[in-house]
Amino acid sequence: MKRMMVFFLLAALLLPASGMAETKYMTMREVHNEVTSQYPDGWHETIQTKWRAVEINTPVVVPDSSQCPVLALQVIEDPPDLAALPGEGWQDETAAAGWVRASKPGTEKAPNTKNSEIDSHHFYAPMDLDMVWDGYGGKTLGELLLEGRDLLEAACGGKYSWDMEHPSDIMFNTRTRGSETWTTGLSVSAYQAFHGIPYIHSISDYLTYDINKQNVSYVDVLYQISPFGSVSFVYHPVQSEVIEEDIPLCSFEVIKDALRREIDAGHIRNILEIRFGYTSANRSKDASDPVSITRPVWHVEAWWCNKGVSEMMQDDPDYPTNSRGKREFVRMIFDTQTGELISMVSDFLPTQKRIKDIGYFQGYLTWKDVKK
Repeated sequence: MKRMMVFFLLAALLLPASGMAETKYMTMREVHNEVTSQYPDGWHETIQTKWRAVEINTPVVVPDSSQCPVLALQVIEDPPDLAALPGEGWQDETAAAGWVRASKPGTEKAPNTKNSEIDSHHFYAPMDLDMVWDGYGGKTLGELLLEGRDLLEAACGGKYSWDMEHPSDIMFNTRTRGSETWTTGLSVSAYQAFHGIPYIHSISDYLTYDINKQNVSYVDVLYQISPFGSVSFVYHPVQSEVIEEDIPLCSFEVIKDALRREIDAGHIRNILEIRFGYTSANRSKDASDPVSITRPVWHVEAWWCNKGVSEMMQDDPDYPTNSRGKREFVRMIFDTQTGELISMVSDFLPTQKRIKDIGYFQGYLTWKDVKK
């Protein structure tokens, strides 16, 4: 067995070998087929707790992949190929080491913004890819995202990819002056994908306390396009190397049961999204080692309260917020091999009990382990 991960909770570490053998493990393809067949439109259920009924209407995003490899990741310097991009005037604005940034000026003159008010319109999963926004020639959001994907992959020569079909954040900016409103730009944040599996955040982004600096942290791409022809993108080139071709995964039903326990305990009040992806931790404690090792997790965005009797905070009418902006919003991750809750983070959560060496790679279960 590979060194057992510190990501596993103590209960998982203490499982007897016989209990481990009784667990039904699945391949990535089997998990994908399980979710898409049983939850094609997401998880929809009303759960009655002792305090209230909790309505679950949640998209479940799972990669269309056959295997779930363990990867060694490293941020590298790799300039974009601007000559491969359409249009003229592209400029390489890369400055910080490891970051790639490029932009192209607009081909049309934008309206004067004097005396106008800016407004931002955010969209999160589930997103309507058939949405049509003024200013983009009738193109749907899905079409704009595919154009962005093609442009980014041309810039990197096809060496990297991003999950543009499931962006983490879409924002349209508009300006209003009197009765006139116009669109000024579209911003897209999307996860970089490896072997079809999105890298969501490093393990440090799920903790309420600081740990060692993570080698591979925020690797989303930021892609922006205006109705007037300007385009820009920023990303981290991250190379990957397979160190284990495939590892066993638990059924999605195990994750669902873990979430139900949080609901029954009065903690979870709403689940906004469930997404399968990678987190990572540094390969070693050697500060000169730039490599991180991936760990597949179920990333969950939810509203969470400490006590079942507590009611959700009311939105301030003077400062309306979106579903991710509520005080009770949390990000949670569950281990895809044990189904255990690893950690969660929010601005209002109390400081967590520190987990020894969670910022460093500790191992994983292999198919050989579970077939003993």
